[in-house]
Amino acid sequence: FGLPAPKRRQVAVGLTAPLKGFVTDILKAIDIAIYGDQAPPTAPDEGDAGEASNSPEWEAAPTSQAGDDAVPANEQADPEPDNEEVVDAAADNLLDRLLYWGVLPRYAFPTDVAPFYVFSPRSTGYRAEMEFAPSQGLNVALSQYAPNKQIWIKSKQYTSKAIYSPFKEERSKAWGRRRLYYECSKCGHAKTDHQFDPDKRGEILTCEACHTPGTFGPAMAWFRPPGFAHAWGTPAPSVPDEPNETAYATRAKLIMTSDSQVMGAEVNPRLRALATRQHLLVSNSGPDSEGYDYCTRCGRIESVSAPTANLRLPHPVPYPNDGDPACTGEFVSRRVVLGADFPTDIALFSLKLDRTFRLQPANSETQTAMRTICEALAAAACRLLQIESGEILAEHRPALNENGAAGTLVEVFLYDTLAGGAGFSPQMVPRSKELFETALKILDECPEQCDASCYRCLRSFRNKLDHALLDRYVGAQLLRHVLEGGLPDFAKERAARSLDVLANELERQFGHLYQVIRAYQHAGPSSAPLILKRNTDGKETLIDIHSPVARTIRVFGSMSPAVVVVDDLRIRRHLGEAIEQVALSL
Repeated sequence: FGLPAPKRRQVAVGLTAPLKGFVTDILKAIDIAIYGDQAPPTAPDEGDAGEASNSPEWEAAPTSQAGDDAVPANEQADPEPDNEEVVDAAADNLLDRLLYWGVLPRYAFPTDVAPFYVFSPRSTGYRAEMEFAPSQGLNVALSQYAPNKQIWIKSKQYTSKAIYSPFKEERSKAWGRRRLYYECSKCGHAKTDHQFDPDKRGEILTCEACHTPGTFGPAMAWFRPPGFAHAWGTPAPSVPDEPNETAYATRAKLIMTSDSQVMGAEVNPRLRALATRQHLLVSNSGPDSEGYDYCTRCGRIESVSAPTANLRLPHPVPYPNDGDPACTGEFVSRRVVLGADFPTDIALFSLKLDRTFRLQPANSETQTAMRTICEALAAAACRLLQIESGEILAEHRPALNENGAAGTLVEVFLYDTLAGGAGFSPQMVPRSKELFETALKILDECPEQCDASCYRCLRSFRNKLDHALLDRYVGAQLLRHVLEGGLPDFAKERAARSLDVLANELERQFGHLYQVIRAYQHAGPSSAPLILKRNTDGKETLIDIHSPVARTIRVFGSMSPAVVVVDDLRIRRHLGEAIEQVALSL
């Protein structure tokens, strides 16, 4: 090299500097892949080496043997099939664990893909050939290829009837990694327990989100399907049949806890923001949330609530075979949930509300307000980052503490839809105020000035199932409270249109007995915007309206306790109930 010793040392230090911490970072990544959220165990001290121990804490836990799958007392317990072993997740190969925990970028290794297999007539028991094998991301496939779903390919209708993988051991491994799944029947909060305990199957708990007793469960077996299939030998019609009863997957659910009322950086006294990286959970629990009957031996699957075949009886195997005998039906697990969880980048926003704006979990008003805010925030984030619509989506939940259950602390989280995350959502945390102001602008300034929502402001093909929930006036009032505090007004022009709907129906039903007076411009503390005046004696019934999310505040300012105050959304969605409320006061 011909360099003096000091110069050689300087060059050596420069070459080795980038490697500092490399080994530590690699070992940390491996710890995350093996142990996940738990801290890795430590080896015992040398002084403890002589102590007898049947199961040292630093030794890998033995693979548990699942006994009979416990089910509610009114159902017969599942028999124990030979392949019912529960697989220790830490026994997965290192690459799978690195991908699952997001240590390696998933966009380079698309692992969460589920195909829908249609077997070729040329298939044999030794070699399964595929006629078609379209695929979707697993979180989409849980809806698009759900059991009993009809899929059209080249003018023929195929039906999803089996869980299948061309690699024989992959399906049994997927079932071996099953977990316990809990979902609240009231608010929809869900989680999985990675330690599958068959004795807890059918367990019902108090929901940790809405705190309602006896709604969190029953616990059901949950696993990630490797793929779906049209049953071998089943003809595919070219004329549409009657649609089968199917189920859609849940929205993405955030499982991380809300340990305290204070979380993340303060944006203003009512808004906090946190950038994080977490797993989101998507599940399909079947029609009526009753789960599926799943034959662990052959892969056939049917919904519990609307089966087209009894899998507990002998049934044909769904994969190519050379006249194999029918599956005996002895290895059917009942009330099974299909699902997926995936790591992604998240921006979590905590919204603290005054008691006037209490949003009780699972109320229809809560669903309307929060669904609207989610769509507005997702659209605002994509607009600010100048990315395609759908690159970021948003969901909501009550905070997992007492304030969340009381409806005074709700959470909205933005997440990246790209597998493993792309780093988009966390960029919104330092721009939280700008994000919420942009979302409010989207709600306030619809180009069509629509009555609730339209394709120019909130609607899209992606959220077509939510169109009835989206209401920009309700969302705007709540967002304005979060940004500015106080008691922002509900739009009077919108309230007047709702009262018009009520007035027209009152005239239709009671016009021969009452005069309906619209006094929207003259309403005040001593009057009301809508008046029913009885023809016989002139007695007046006063009617006002309140916002769906601020039930104690009358939109037109009436003060008399005799005023009948009707909910804006009740008029629009349950007009008969609103008419009955008024009729009872006449």
